[in-house]
Amino acid sequence: MCIPRTTINTTIKRWEETGTAKLKTRPRGPKKLSVTDVISFCLSVMNNPFESYAYHQRNMTAAGAASAKGFSSYTPFPKPNLTREQKKSRLRWTKARANFGIEGWSRVVLSDESSFMLKGNGSDPAAIRHYVYIPRRRY
Repeated sequence: MCIPRTTINTTIKRWEETGTAKLKTRPRGPKKLSVTDVISFCLSVMNNPFESYAYHQRNMTAAGAASAKGFSSYTPFPKPNLTREQKKSRLRWTKARANFGIEGWSRVVLSDESSFMLKGNGSDPAAIRHYVYIPRRRY
């Protein structure tokens, strides 16, 4: 075996003293956020799901509290700037519909645009992603 002699001696000594070969658990400091802080943080996230972790003062504490409560994050895909032709096309479209009225707009169908990773390395700020139900306490 390739176990150092000191490790074997230490393990035997620990067995004689404590009756077990397991190491003692190391003490850890208290959690940085209390239960109340975590709940208020999660409610803040639910009220404004698009705020980034950078909004909160301690990034790692906020990220840890969010992941412990089931939240996850994503990085929005960067989009390239509009070309001159696209800008002119959008301006023409807007001017043509400046005095459209309610009847005209009722015939227009608007949809979301799909996002694709076209450039960059995806190292943009993370946005918080999904909701978790937090039951309210009844007193």
